[in-house]
Amino acid sequence: MTLNTMTLDEEQKVVQLTTEIAKAIIPLNDILTQLQIDPDEWEIISRTRTFKELLRSAQAEWSGASNTHKRAKLKAAAVIESVLPTFYKDMVNRGEQLASRAKVLETVAKIAGLGTPDPISAPSGNVFRLSINFADGGQPVTLDLGRGSYSESSDETVNSLSSEKISSKFLSEEPLEDL
Repeated sequence: MTLNTMTLDEEQKVVQLTTEIAKAIIPLNDILTQLQIDPDEWEIISRTRTFKELLRSAQAEWSGASNTHKRAKLKAAAVIESVLPTFYKDMVNRGEQLASRAKVLETVAKIAGLGTPDPISAPSGNVFRLSINFADGGQPVTLDLGRGSYSESSDETVNSLSSEKISSKFLSEEPLEDL
């Protein structure tokens, strides 16, 4: 590859190379391996004026004040990724205390975004919403209470509910799996 006669793929590879070098997150040898650039190609590329200009530009962009938050997040993500194998070893090591292993599992799950409920949108202000969904597929009931106001999802649905029907749904002796 020579920079004067690069294909589009080779040009993109050099841009990616300069971007990764500017980030300074991954060691150079790992970057070269990922991009499949051998040492001879690296020697040629690294001495060209085009490469040096692209690198200078990438470093200026990466170090820019408006990029601080993004840069910090990416570096933190790289650090976390590098310790994940150690976390895994600790998590499955029965020699570690159960509490420590559980904490590692909790941390890994948090990093992966697992186990955290999705935020539920709710009306703003002092509002209480009660939703009742029946297992037999009956019409769900939603009651909104707040700041002196009261509204129902359906007057007909609410009026058709008897205390016997509600009791039978919530106090049933059937196993939970059958509800």
